[in-house]
Amino acid sequence: MVIKNLTYLLTIQKGRVNDARAFTTSALYTNLVNMPDQVCMDDTYIIADSAFPVIRTVVPSFPRSSANRRQRIFNKMHSSSRIVVEHSFDALVSRLRTLWKHLYMINIERMTLIIIK
Repeated sequence: MVIKNLTYLLTIQKGRVNDARAFTTSALYTNLVNMPDQVCMDDTYIIADSAFPVIRTVVPSFPRSSANRRQRIFNKMHSSSRIVVEHSFDALVSRLRTLWKHLYMINIERMTLIIIK
């Protein structure tokens, strides 16, 4: 059983921005570059797709076009892990979309009740 918990989420990019761009302009990226041992402790890593930069604590997949057999096997396992993360974000987006639908109303008392829930 996979537990899907997001402990922290901050969005500062407006509109649609690709994931790698949002990442490289974030405080998380700056901290990973400047003090990786304090951000990713105890041999923890961030999994990412091949568009992300390769830094010590970020593990992107290998580009498909140049991947050898071992790299393709790694990519398959890597992809399985990323899918779990993506499903967590999908659940969050779905929840926020539902919340937004209820918040988009005139009645302030009802908005307050929805926010409290």
